[in-house]
Amino acid sequence: MFNIYFYGSEEEFESVSNSMQRYFKGGYKPLQNGKGYLIQLDEKRPNEFLKDLPLETREKLFNMLAKEFFQKQNSSAKTGRKRIDLPPRDILQKERENLSVAKLAEKYGCSSTTINRRLGLIKNKKG
Repeated sequence: MFNIYFYGSEEEFESVSNSMQRYFKGGYKPLQNGKGYLIQLDEKRPNEFLKDLPLETREKLFNMLAKEFFQKQNSSAKTGRKRIDLPPRDILQKERENLSVAKLAEKYGCSSTTINRRLGLIKNKKG
């Protein structure tokens, strides 16, 4: 909870108070000098904030957030590196006769370990 001192006319206070009620809950009391108000506020919880919104606005907000959430969910499902497209094993073996493994790796944009695995010189960790 936090306090705000507001100095201004009653009309200005009502305007500010109405705007803040959307996001905050709390109360107020006039200052002793009669020239302002002491406003005590606390942030609304998400369910309190949503409860005060019209149904149409809640649906729009849900649709907007759901689309963003599901895009992130779907994109996070694709983890790891993309598969490196290399030619079939027999073509790699023919190229290996003329090029070193390091040169083949450079040519296809992968590591020499990948080339060796595809040639069957190193076993995969799986299985």
